[in-house]
Amino acid sequence: MGNRSENLNTILRYLSFALAWIFKLRDQWDSALWEVFLVVMYALAAIYGMFILNPRLMKLWDVDSIKKGGLCFCAAIILFGLKLNPRASPIFAGFMHLFAGGASFFFWKAVPVMDKKNDSLLPTAASAFR
Repeated sequence: MGNRSENLNTILRYLSFALAWIFKLRDQWDSALWEVFLVVMYALAAIYGMFILNPRLMKLWDVDSIKKGGLCFCAAIILFGLKLNPRASPIFAGFMHLFAGGASFFFWKAVPVMDKKNDSLLPTAASAFR
């Protein structure tokens, strides 16, 4: 969210990863209450960072990843609604978890990394078009 401290960014990444595991372990397989809460918190943090914290950082965010994350989140909510039907197939729960994980990944990917080092010799997708 505009933070240039490498140590704080590392702590926040590990905290986010640990919370994902803790919240998923808190839920049972057929429950998604804490998982949905975590994805909503990620989305709210992204919205806060984009619009309230520092508007000039908005151009650094990956808007395509935000759109993909939003689509995955909407699909997860729809599948959650379908899963609530007692006669629903358990496959809805599996796909709901899949789309919620996709939403978390895309929201995480959209956040700009301010401490990223560009000393890697490996090619990236952006460098292939230069």
